[in-house]
Amino acid sequence: MDHIVSPITNLVIACLDRAKERPLIDACMLVISNLIFYNPALFLRGLEESNTLQSMLTKIFTLLHEKKPKTGVPKYFKSTKSKKILALALISILGLPDDQLPEVVRGATPVLFQVRPFYLYTTSRSAAACAFSGAMMTTKYIYHTRVT
Repeated sequence: MDHIVSPITNLVIACLDRAKERPLIDACMLVISNLIFYNPALFLRGLEESNTLQSMLTKIFTLLHEKKPKTGVPKYFKSTKSKKILALALISILGLPDDQLPEVVRGATPVLFQVRPFYLYTTSRSAAACAFSGAMMTTKYIYHTRVT
């Protein structure tokens, strides 16, 4: 499976750049989240080699924080499943050893902790949402303990 991660990533990024409709953007982001969770080091290395790592991470966090103008509810990552997969993907990046992290990600690791720990709790009161919130807080504690 490792040999097709890079071609799938390139295909999905090209599709995501052209996508205008929310369902297609959601599907592309679900594939990206699954690819990150499958093998975060391989995914990050492939994006770094194609010089799209910074733009992809920016796109993920932009879509994560985008809300509908009238209601203020999240525009993307609406389903509990997509939230869980994105949470697992981000946590799997945080779990990589420093030598496997590209320089762009190493410098931006503190940004990953600004993903609003209660983001999922406010949009869904499920147990998964609470677990994500707890995982983010735990990861934040471990990070600060390791750095200081």
